[in-house]
Amino acid sequence: MKSERGINHIAPEGWTVTKFGEVLTLQRGYDLPNAQRKNGSIPVIGSNGVVGYHNEKKVDGPGVVIGRSGTLGKVYFVKEDFWPLNTSLYVKKFNSIDPKFAYYFLQRLNFKQFHAGTSVPTLNRNLVHPMTISIPSNIAEQLKIAEILSTVDTIIKKSEEIIQRIRSMKKAMMNQLLTKGIGHTKFKQTEIGEIPEEWNIAKLGENMIAEIVMGQSPPSSSYNEDSEGLPFLQGNADFGETYPNPTTYTTNPIKISLKDDILISVRAPVGEVNLSPFKCCIGRGLSAIRTNPQKLHYLFAFYYVKHTATKLHALSTGSTFKAIKKSDLENYVIPTPSLATQQKIVSILSEVDKKIEFEIERKSRFEQIKKGLMNDLLTGKKRLN
Repeated sequence: MKSERGINHIAPEGWTVTKFGEVLTLQRGYDLPNAQRKNGSIPVIGSNGVVGYHNEKKVDGPGVVIGRSGTLGKVYFVKEDFWPLNTSLYVKKFNSIDPKFAYYFLQRLNFKQFHAGTSVPTLNRNLVHPMTISIPSNIAEQLKIAEILSTVDTIIKKSEEIIQRIRSMKKAMMNQLLTKGIGHTKFKQTEIGEIPEEWNIAKLGENMIAEIVMGQSPPSSSYNEDSEGLPFLQGNADFGETYPNPTTYTTNPIKISLKDDILISVRAPVGEVNLSPFKCCIGRGLSAIRTNPQKLHYLFAFYYVKHTATKLHALSTGSTFKAIKKSDLENYVIPTPSLATQQKIVSILSEVDKKIEFEIERKSRFEQIKKGLMNDLLTGKKRLN
């Protein structure tokens, strides 16, 4: 059997093939001025999730909300009573389908194919309702599927909370270590604030502290995605937590960043910071800071520049297009404690980074597990006793 959108539906034994609108009725949300979303305890749900709280409900929970415009097709589960905004659709009626199972089931559907409008695509419920779907006939099977996926979601959420806690701890540690050092009791005032008496300060472009390399884009004819030549980074679009993940390569590199160079986004958005994990080509949106290892540990400089990213924003010029010049980076002032002290600080912060990376990898593994489970359980490829 094929639906109007050409989706093949061969239901496993014990599953029902039906129209979407027979089991789930979608209703457009309700307008609510911004001023009325600031007080109360009832969550206001839009296409981007919770956008505020109101003092009265519009729909009894639990419920499911789908982005109607803006973040089209994003699905949210709401445990309590809520107010759905007119930028969303909510499930007004659940017929022979559990709300939590519906939440996971809806995540697999491609709602973007059911849009109306040209300039601003909008999800059209009248196109969704006739869609052919297949679901478990037995509510007990629906509940078991929802329970398994919910358990994995709980693990993923806990990983996210751990990552945020470690990041908060790291931020506090960076503020202490990069400005107060370790065990110092005497301090002095400098143009970058209070630092230990034993520390000095220096501009990146002076006394051979570091070399500044401004990016330049190679000819577009040299671009490829087949790993030919050097990885090419145009801006911060490929930046990750610490290292970038390039998707484009160039066979005609012009400006080169070496391994352990500090990469800085010098064009809007300004101030994003990463480390170069290998030799690569950098475009006009990036600059590379190559520290002198005899004077400045690259990781110490990386942590300090990243911690003081707001200073980079302040350096940017241009009314409509913000940018940082080479002279701005050359005049960037950084503390320069002894290399031994720099190494101690780097060792402490690196250990924290390892904990963050471990939790990010763990979260990613469970996201892949969830993806596989959704593919198997929500299609009936694997059945639960």
